[in-house]
Amino acid sequence: MDFSCHVCASIFSLILDFFTFGSVDIVVKPPPFNITQTALLHYMKLGGITIDLPAIYAFGDSFIDPGNNNFLNTSLKSNYTPYGIDFDGKPTGRVTNGRTIVDFLAQVAGLPFPPPALDAPEAKKNCRTGVNYGSASGGILPSPPPVKQQFGHVLSLDEQIALFEKTIEDLKGQFENEESFAQHMDKSLLFIHIGGNDLGVYWDFELHSKYSLESYSLFLIDEFSKRLQVNHAC
Repeated sequence: MDFSCHVCASIFSLILDFFTFGSVDIVVKPPPFNITQTALLHYMKLGGITIDLPAIYAFGDSFIDPGNNNFLNTSLKSNYTPYGIDFDGKPTGRVTNGRTIVDFLAQVAGLPFPPPALDAPEAKKNCRTGVNYGSASGGILPSPPPVKQQFGHVLSLDEQIALFEKTIEDLKGQFENEESFAQHMDKSLLFIHIGGNDLGVYWDFELHSKYSLESYSLFLIDEFSKRLQVNHAC
C-alpha cells in the first residue's frame, strides 16, 4: 500500500507515541542506529506499507537541532560527550545522546539524516532528500536582547525560513521543469517543532514585562501563523 505525504505525516505521529511513555519506570530500547527502513517498520509494527516521501525539511529548536549551533557564535552547543554517545559514538551537536525525532522520521522514510543547513556543502549535496534548519534555543521570535547577550546568536524561525528559501533555489536547478519540482515539494514533509523557548526562556528573560500571558499567547499564535504563510509561499 502506498501513502502520500499527508498520510505519512499521520503515520509518523505514531513515532512520537511509540517513544512516549506514561511512566518513567518503563524503558524501551531504541532500534539500532544503523537499522534499515524495512527493519524499522517491522520494529514499529508498520510492516507491509510503502512510504512515498522524497524529503524532510525540518524547522525548530533543540528538539531537532542536528548541529547548526556548531556554526554559530553561541555557548549553546552540544558538540561534546556525553552528547552523541548513541549516535554512532560521537557528538554531532544534537542535544541528545542519540537520534532526534527528525532522524527517526528519516529512517522510517528510508532517507538519510537531514544535515544541518549551516553545513553548506552537505546541505546543498543532500537538499533533494532534506535539510534540517533547527537551532537549539531558537524560537518563533528572534532572541530578546538579554537572551542573545547571555547565550549568543541562534537561528530564529525567520532565519530558518531564509535558509529554506536558499535550499529552494538550489533545488530548482535539480529538476527538469517547474512541474517536477512542484511534485517533489508536494510530496515532501515540512516538520516544525518550535515555540517552547518563546514560552519559557524568552518570556522569563524579558517579554513577561511587555505582555500579559493571554496577550502574549495570542501574539505568538499570530506571529507563527504569519511565518507559516511565508513558508507555504516559498
